[in-house]
Amino acid sequence: MQDRKDQVAVVTGAAGDIGRAIAAALSESHAKVVLVDIDPDALSNALSLLSGSAFVSKTCDVTDPKDLARLALEVAELGDVATLVNNAGAARAVSLHDTTAEIWRKDNALNLEAPFLCFRAFEDALKRTQGSVINIPSVNGLSVSAHPAYSAAKAGLIHLTKLI
Repeated sequence: MQDRKDQVAVVTGAAGDIGRAIAAALSESHAKVVLVDIDPDALSNALSLLSGSAFVSKTCDVTDPKDLARLALEVAELGDVATLVNNAGAARAVSLHDTTAEIWRKDNALNLEAPFLCFRAFEDALKRTQGSVINIPSVNGLSVSAHPAYSAAKAGLIHLTKLI
C-alpha cells in the first residue's frame, strides 16, 4: 500500500466488521482514518475496538448530499483526503416478491447512489492528492442469487467503478 502518512482515508460503513477491518489496515499507511457511519452507537463501539490515535469517527447519512457536504468540510480540517472507501451497504429484501418500491429505492440509494455522492463530495481532494477510490461491490453484482435491489445496485456499482 502506498505510504500516505500525511494524508487522510475515509471509510463509509465503518461501524461494521468489514469497514472496521478496512480502517485498521488503512491506519498503517495514513495519518488519519475517518470512520463514517449513520449509527452513532455502532460507530462508537467500532472506535472502541480500534487502537491508536489515527482514528476519528463521524456520523453521516451517505445518501444525503447535504450531510456529505458537511462531512467533507469536517474531514478537510483533518488533512488532505487520499483514499475513499465506499463500503456502506445493506440488503433489505431477499426475493423480488418481497421487494417493495421503498426497499428498491433505499437499496439503490445506499448501495449505488451513495458511492457516487461520496465520490463527488471528496472529488476535489482526491484529485489534489492523486488519491484512490475503492468501491466495495458484492458477488451479487455479478450473479444474482437473492436480494434483487441490492444485486442490481451492486452491478451498477461495478460499472460506476469503471467510470471513476
